[in-house]
Amino acid sequence: LTRAKERASSKSSIQGPWKSPAQAILKLPFISDPLATRVSQRVRKYSPDVRLVFTSGQSLKQLLVRSSFCPRVCPRDVQRAKEKRGRGKPMVCRACDAGMKNGECVKKNVVYCMSCVVCDELYIGETERPVRDRFQEHFRDAKARAVRSPWGAHYKHEHPEVTVCATNFQPFCCAKILGREASLPSRRY
Repeated sequence: LTRAKERASSKSSIQGPWKSPAQAILKLPFISDPLATRVSQRVRKYSPDVRLVFTSGQSLKQLLVRSSFCPRVCPRDVQRAKEKRGRGKPMVCRACDAGMKNGECVKKNVVYCMSCVVCDELYIGETERPVRDRFQEHFRDAKARAVRSPWGAHYKHEHPEVTVCATNFQPFCCAKILGREASLPSRRY
């Protein structure tokens, strides 16, 4: 409590819905209503300028482990397996078409680099989803010339004569993964 008071007095410009601007906030885990009431009474009695905030513990969603029974695979790998059995139609993986190494298109939490095949302009992006999904969005935006997207705007303004076609298997850009980072700030900066 004394450290919380010291922090509150050093931050005298704090404003909020509570009583005084020099009030400190102390976060404690919520256990039960009677215990929270007793702790609140004691803190108010000995240190009225400290505001208590009770936080809940981990939710069931946070406690459950998210897992997949089978790992994600590139559609090309699925296609190869189907072709061995003599069935299936050709499947497209735009990320693999653009030069990603085998299996890289399903990686998550990556920083990637894409370069235009017409003018070699570079674009560096990040995604927490599989690269293949993000790459498909870039392809769709380039094909539609969507100005809200970097690749759509690039193809609309720089290469209006170039046709990005779904049936044409020529890549509209070259891509590679620069690195993997699980946290968003690490990927962005």
